[in-house]
Amino acid sequence: AAAAVLALWLVLERAEGQLARKRAGESPLEREEEETELVIPRQVRGEVKLGKKRYTYDHAVENWLLVGTDGSGSAPGEEYHGPMADFLALAVFDRTEKTYALLQLDRNTVAEVWMMNADGSRYASAQMPLCTASWYGGTPEQGCENTVYAVSRFLGGLEIDGYYCLNMEDIGMLNRLVGGVEVTVEGDFSEADPSLKEGERVLLTDEQAVSYVRSRMNVGDGSNEGRMGRQRQYLEGFLEKVKERTRESGSFVNDLYRQLGGAAVTTMTDRDLSRLAKRVEQGRSLGIFTLEGEHTEERSEADGLNHARFYADEGSVLRVMTELYHLEEEP
Repeated sequence: AAAAVLALWLVLERAEGQLARKRAGESPLEREEEETELVIPRQVRGEVKLGKKRYTYDHAVENWLLVGTDGSGSAPGEEYHGPMADFLALAVFDRTEKTYALLQLDRNTVAEVWMMNADGSRYASAQMPLCTASWYGGTPEQGCENTVYAVSRFLGGLEIDGYYCLNMEDIGMLNRLVGGVEVTVEGDFSEADPSLKEGERVLLTDEQAVSYVRSRMNVGDGSNEGRMGRQRQYLEGFLEKVKERTRESGSFVNDLYRQLGGAAVTTMTDRDLSRLAKRVEQGRSLGIFTLEGEHTEERSEADGLNHARFYADEGSVLRVMTELYHLEEEP
């Protein structure tokens, strides 16, 4: 017993010594990461069920759901209904491989979505587009939690650590805080925003950024797939700007978090964001993943109109999940 106590003491003393020696040359962001790694060990093993098979993974992974909502919804109260999700992406941070990636999900993906009462209780589920999950519940937080649950179920019960949700109208604020994002304009914006010329390289103004990631009906073929491509393009540019600004100032992401605080609905703390930003800065990007599947138009009994639907291919889901999580089939 005495030997075990001595060994533990030596390990802790060594860790504290390493931390103290590094502090002089570290940024606050790096110091916070070091402390977090020592204090908060994370679960490594995970399990999902895809189709009728179970798969496990043994990488230390964090998953955060990013949600961008549209302008629908109503004021809080008994008749409150949340806005629909225009943008859905799962941010995947693999500490074992020191990589990060995004899995962008089509808002029209048909999956099991729970219907909720105003008090947050679930009363039934149905096969509906993922974007509708945020409509249910009595608060924005409940709508986000329902969306997290729907995405988790769709991905085989994958554990999701939390969420960060912004209204798409706030993209302009996000754009301003990083100093603008540069893109090569994809699609014909002559009706939606004539200031955006197809094929031109442009540093987006705040107003243009909102148009670029939100507009759909009057751009190109009017499809959500086209809009998703523009959203991916903007995201890649945005991440580059975040890395650039973080190298300039270790406190940049904390400042970003505070300035967006009033607009965001989230379970993410500034400490979480600092840790994840460091992983983006020092890690290797695997890029942005999407799922293959079938796009259809189906008539809704609720309003009698045709609505877009996306049915993800099960093989595609398995391939992408295997690449992101190094899945192994259980015997």
